[in-house]
Amino acid sequence: VDCQASRVHLMGPCKSLNVVRSRNVIVLCDKMEQSINISQSNDITMAIADQVPPIKLKQSKDVTIIAGQSLLKEAIETHTCNGVSVQSVVGVSPTTPAEDLLAARNKAEKVDIPEGIGLLQQSPVGWHRYQHMLRQTGIGLLLQTEYDNDIWGPTGRKKYVINALVEGSAAEQSGSIRKGDELLSVDDVSVENRTLKELSDLTSGPIGSQCKLMIKRDGVSTPFPVTLVRSI
Repeated sequence: VDCQASRVHLMGPCKSLNVVRSRNVIVLCDKMEQSINISQSNDITMAIADQVPPIKLKQSKDVTIIAGQSLLKEAIETHTCNGVSVQSVVGVSPTTPAEDLLAARNKAEKVDIPEGIGLLQQSPVGWHRYQHMLRQTGIGLLLQTEYDNDIWGPTGRKKYVINALVEGSAAEQSGSIRKGDELLSVDDVSVENRTLKELSDLTSGPIGSQCKLMIKRDGVSTPFPVTLVRSI
């Protein structure tokens, strides 16, 4: 899309959308599957039906994204932008038309993204906003390496055991993880043969994003999952 003072309705499913050097444009999207990119544009209003894909904005001003609150799960990322906001409409379904979302914007919850470089993402505990860099944060696990049967080397199975939980961290606040638990996987990726640096990278991610762990505990017959929300 490259236009001025226009109203555009994208009917049916589309893989991706790029809005470049546009001004005073209303865009209605029935279904966007992969991504939305907006750059060097001003005064853009976009109503998105169905699930909202990742959105990236660059060098743009006064951009409003309107969508169903339960359908805003992906991150909205901004680079050198100002006046960017999200209006989330409560009580809509994936089949709610984009036209209806646009009409309901005055009843929507408005969340502003800080100027400059920032990220906005919704999680089960609310909206998360931060700026200046897309910061990565962990979940608050302190791990130590152990070997089965106290055998060190290739003949003993190497494992990662939780030695402590960082005070105030997502891991501690969950109440589901204990010192002495064994970590088996992170986001369905096995920790077997991983280094501590690799585990740190696996457990780190954007503030507000989810991290799924598989935990093994002495006295519990089967491993169990724990899902945490990364936070500062």
